[in-house]
Amino acid sequence: MRQEAAGLLERSDGLVNEVEVELLGKRYTFRSLRDKREVERVAGLVNKLAGDLRGAFPSTSSSRISVLAMMQLGYELLQLRDEYRSLKERFEQEGKRLLGLIE
Repeated sequence: MRQEAAGLLERSDGLVNEVEVELLGKRYTFRSLRDKREVERVAGLVNKLAGDLRGAFPSTSSSRISVLAMMQLGYELLQLRDEYRSLKERFEQEGKRLLGLIE
């Protein structure tokens, strides 16, 4: 997990960006090796999800909305990883099958 989190900080030229974004109504400054637009896109995604959750659960605290958003994003990540593995296996099998036809 630490390696994956470190991957969020990779940038080809090694320069650090300071990016200020608003999350759940609070301003945060992130230092990231990622492109500023990527950090802003992630913040936009988080804010959209938090807004949707806030609409569905209007009396829920911001901290609980944050936890619900993290859980939702975690589920989506796991689903995408599973789909990726499945597609990768299918492509590998299909590649082997096609190679067998060529030989």
